[in-house]
Amino acid sequence: MSGAVGASGAGGGDDGDGGRMPRADAEREPAPIELAPIEPAPIEPAPIELAPAERVPAEAVPAELVPAEPVPAEPRASEAAAAEGLAAAGLAAADRVRVDWTVGTWTHRPADVRREGDALVVRAVEGSDFWRSTYYGFVHDDGHALLTEWPARAAVEVGFDASALTGLYDQAGLLLRVGPDRWIKAGVELNDGVPHVGAVVTDGRSDWSLAPVPEWADEVVTIRASRTPDAVVLRARAGGGPWRTLRVAPFAELPATAWAGPMVCSPTRDGLEVRFTGWSWTEPDTDLHEDPPA
Repeated sequence: MSGAVGASGAGGGDDGDGGRMPRADAEREPAPIELAPIEPAPIEPAPIELAPAERVPAEAVPAELVPAEPVPAEPRASEAAAAEGLAAAGLAAADRVRVDWTVGTWTHRPADVRREGDALVVRAVEGSDFWRSTYYGFVHDDGHALLTEWPARAAVEVGFDASALTGLYDQAGLLLRVGPDRWIKAGVELNDGVPHVGAVVTDGRSDWSLAPVPEWADEVVTIRASRTPDAVVLRARAGGGPWRTLRVAPFAELPATAWAGPMVCSPTRDGLEVRFTGWSWTEPDTDLHEDPPA
């Protein structure tokens, strides 16, 4: 390439003055070219086809215990309506109001439900659980909870027989629910062969706190939740023993009426049946360092 340039320089002619004649068009500046902006063609979004949701069959559950409507994601009753309901139930004049088992709505229907006197026996579906994301990376919102509206001026208590919890992660207790990503479950869960009392608090993501209670293995356990404007106080006891404070959990901007009721899950096995002995509204806690109202 460099040789071709040299040859060209040697063979070129000279003008009369001994210099190279300039090209006439070398002194002209190119005219500017104006480009019109290109308008992008609109893109129409492709239609999204949604597969219809499959409903859970209800054959295994007695009809009187399967309300027609599922639990809504947000509570429907106002605080005033809830207070009126409690007054109608007699809470203003009494310390405790028992909730009938037929009042609640199942989040997901259990494998079987039956009455035994005043108790309710519930058999869980294998793989059922409540959990959101933390540590394990999965979301489970298919546990069994029998819920009804939880008035702001009442505590809720659920009792159950813990002797049925014999498989890994077998659990029973109480679920408090605002929506699919805001809920609390508290109760007894079998972990490494030992019953543990604890709670999972979920506000977008779940956390888990627990403590071993091997002495509660064959006891009837009561789980209690009491509301404040921005928190939930969780307590538990076995039999007629002393109350233990499990957790003071932040739950900011809790609606006037959330949902609460008995809960059972069986993440790893089939055949778990839990006998729930009671479900009631009662007066809320007044002090963390005093026992709840009797």
